[in-house]
Amino acid sequence: MRLLWLLAAGLFLFSCKEKINQTSFPIPTGKTSIHSQGEDENRGRQREEWISLVHGGDYAPWRAIEAENQRETYLNWLNQQQEVRRGDEWLANGQILGKWIERGSNNNAGNIMVVDYDAKEDAIYAVGGGGPMFKGDFSGQNWEVVNDKLRFSTNLLKVFHVEGGTHRIITAINGTPHYSDDRGLTWTKATGLTPTTDGWAVYNSQITRNNVICFLGRKDYWGSIRMYASFDYGKTYKTVKLFNTSDTRNVSMTWNAHTDEIYVIEQLSASQSKLYRLNTATKLLDTRNASMPIGFGENGAANLQAATLRDTNRLYLYTEDKSFFTSLDEGKSWKKLSKLAPAPWEIGVYICPSDPSRMLYGEVDAFTTQNGGLSWQRVNEWWEYYGNIYEKLHADIMFVKEFKYPDGKPFLLNANHGGLYYSEDYGKTNTNIGLYNLNVSQYYDVRTYPSNPDYIFAGSQDQGQQRGTVTGEETAELFQNISGDYGHIEFTGNGEGLWSVYPGGWVGFYSQPLIQNYPIAGYEIKSSNETVWIPPLMPGPDPSKHEVYVAGGSTTPTSGGSHLIRLTFENNEVKANELPFNFATSGGQVSAMAVDPLDKNAWYVATTNGKFYRSTDGGQQFTKTAELLSESHYLYGSCILPSTKLSGLIYLS
Repeated sequence: MRLLWLLAAGLFLFSCKEKINQTSFPIPTGKTSIHSQGEDENRGRQREEWISLVHGGDYAPWRAIEAENQRETYLNWLNQQQEVRRGDEWLANGQILGKWIERGSNNNAGNIMVVDYDAKEDAIYAVGGGGPMFKGDFSGQNWEVVNDKLRFSTNLLKVFHVEGGTHRIITAINGTPHYSDDRGLTWTKATGLTPTTDGWAVYNSQITRNNVICFLGRKDYWGSIRMYASFDYGKTYKTVKLFNTSDTRNVSMTWNAHTDEIYVIEQLSASQSKLYRLNTATKLLDTRNASMPIGFGENGAANLQAATLRDTNRLYLYTEDKSFFTSLDEGKSWKKLSKLAPAPWEIGVYICPSDPSRMLYGEVDAFTTQNGGLSWQRVNEWWEYYGNIYEKLHADIMFVKEFKYPDGKPFLLNANHGGLYYSEDYGKTNTNIGLYNLNVSQYYDVRTYPSNPDYIFAGSQDQGQQRGTVTGEETAELFQNISGDYGHIEFTGNGEGLWSVYPGGWVGFYSQPLIQNYPIAGYEIKSSNETVWIPPLMPGPDPSKHEVYVAGGSTTPTSGGSHLIRLTFENNEVKANELPFNFATSGGQVSAMAVDPLDKNAWYVATTNGKFYRSTDGGQQFTKTAELLSESHYLYGSCILPSTKLSGLIYLS
């Protein structure tokens, strides 16, 4: 058994003594997982369309431009590393020489998306949401950055020891496969992709024992899916198959560890699919079954698993209604094994190569089977993590894979929104190895305390609202005082009170934020039209009052609209009333708002459809002053920043 060096027990545990249960913490939303498809198909489509829109549309070469910009920035950094040893960095086209200082947190690992294990060096490699690459070991104490100057793929990662002893890392940068032979410092672009420009969306990668690397990808949201394969440790790739679909729900790939074969399934209709197998001799896909009598359903996601159980080759898949099937004759007939409840996320169902009767799938929680899929058990409830962070899985399962120690013993690595765990009993029990210096937390908002800038508050993605002190040049241990996702932190009452927003429009208030672990009062927007996912929040014009404005629908669910809602803390409760102007007449909802610091009667509002409004009477009435501006991000809205120096100068992002 690998030994985990535990941190001090007080590092994470809450100071309150109440029983830890599901009512103590906000329920995970499942809406911030960084899937290639977003959290569901509609959200994924919105995200892709928004990203394309703000870059000038699908036909603008923005992906290649951004890839080249990132590459130039990285090369400049490499040159500076050789010339400047003190860690300084030139910014703003040479106008500023400064040094970035990482602040934290170092004890709240966030979203890990993909991992690999180097058995020869007994080292784990991991890529977090947003693309930084880390290397660590089973102690959980020795995580270090491999490279965080580039954004690496969260769907492709492999470490090889190629002929001659070269240590090679395979991943993708801006969707294009790259490899590094110097432990991640410099990267070489692989060849053979068509077209050769950057911007591919890589997903569903599989790697055989014979080191054949396969992945599915598409050029953009509407681009046709291609299957690529490399037979030379990732230096070159070739197109194996071009599919006549851009919908990633229609194509899936898997690997049978026993036979070392790659299978691909293509959904032809809601009730019919086609099965292929990679022929490593011809380097082409052979059709194994041109018309299987099964599909995933109208809105079901493509999925396929293959395994050899009791010397019989089997296929597995689940359908839109969560039914789990197996086939013993390459898809000619199918037998229903069980019903999955709930349905897996993009991770799908994972079959353990060393014992195919043991499987695992994940969504908010992880589920296992010990009998080949006939019945399933929950590993632990998501909320149990907060009572035992060392052994209970964090919510939102993103990746599971089996590896082998140098002595051949199998183990599982489970990556989720709380870091990384390993298991030696097929996921039944787990050990947290992301407790220290796996610095992949993602933050929606970070604010310093007005009366003491060394004290900071952070609203994170799935690792709650955090607080702590930062001094010197070291990272900080931040205390997670409440779980979930939080953003738009604002201070009121001359800096004494703190407000923050939870997804969907719940606003919490802390009267003593330095010591309170929970909001002492709050307000939830109950209308059906609540603007973006984490609604914008701004302080009122009088800094002495505990007063904020949240962008919402309405204070009454039946009235609808998109109003600014005024919240005040009085007599130990939050009171709400809406302002009269209805921004729903714009055709959108409120995405950002601000009060001019040089004129407290001048208020500004942006909407989700690119319109801009101004008020001269303290927010009672508004006049549209611009339109056709950038639309807002569906998760977090926009930002309005009025100048503190020049009246009338406004920045919009």
